[in-house]
Amino acid sequence: MLRNALRFIPKPTIDQDFVAFLVTSKGTRYAMSISNPIKYLDFFYRYNVNYPSSVNQINKWNESRNLINPLILEYFDRDNPDRKINETEPNNETTLRHFLKFLDDADAGVKLFEANQDFSNFQPLRLDSSGFVDRNLIPCNILNQN
Repeated sequence: MLRNALRFIPKPTIDQDFVAFLVTSKGTRYAMSISNPIKYLDFFYRYNVNYPSSVNQINKWNESRNLINPLILEYFDRDNPDRKINETEPNNETTLRHFLKFLDDADAGVKLFEANQDFSNFQPLRLDSSGFVDRNLIPCNILNQN
């Protein structure tokens, strides 16, 4: 979902107004926003630039690849039987903790929110110092932030 957003966002104009919504097969609802467009574009640089032509582009492409590849293997790669995020995991909280840890590890400038039934209220999510989901942040309406 994060990578696919690149196809819909004009890269020169990407900003903090972007919000993506997700309803899982288990009925949980989330919203993601880009809190730091520069970090987001740098993280996914290898998917933005197909044929790097300058030394700077090649270096950024390699940095992006070197950061993304181990994270994909650790969290999502179907060929890795020990991947942390697996569609067969029955516990939503476990999957959510792993996804929040992925967002922390990636440092890609993305924030995650839990949404209510009609997507009118959003609860910011993060991991606490013990690695558990912290839902004690001030709820907000990400559609009306200034």
